[in-house]
Amino acid sequence: MPDKLSRLVSNPEETETSIDTETAVLAVAVAQVAISDAEYAIISSQYNAVRGHVGVDITLYRLRKGGYTFPNLELKVRTFIRKCPLCELTSQIKAPKFTTAALYPFQVICADHFRNTRKDTSTHW
Repeated sequence: MPDKLSRLVSNPEETETSIDTETAVLAVAVAQVAISDAEYAIISSQYNAVRGHVGVDITLYRLRKGGYTFPNLELKVRTFIRKCPLCELTSQIKAPKFTTAALYPFQVICADHFRNTRKDTSTHW
């Protein structure tokens, strides 16, 4: 039975040979959308260093909860986030996954190694 962290492991046998069409269409739409200064100020009030760089869904939730709506809101939030300087920098960082989950048994083995240890002669635990 897989654990919750096993979803973080990508299957090396699965290779993506073509660009997802939905992603390609979204990239074109994001490149063409224009955000007015007023809309930019509203979005930046919910997506910043203080409120957090929390992604599209939470930013949309916060905007709608605050009563902010304007045409193409989701597309403009996606554009804002894709053009965020901090997010651009951090998206380039390729850090290793923090999990020992694997696709197959014994694919990952964790072991502790101790050497040069003294024998404990005390009776205290």
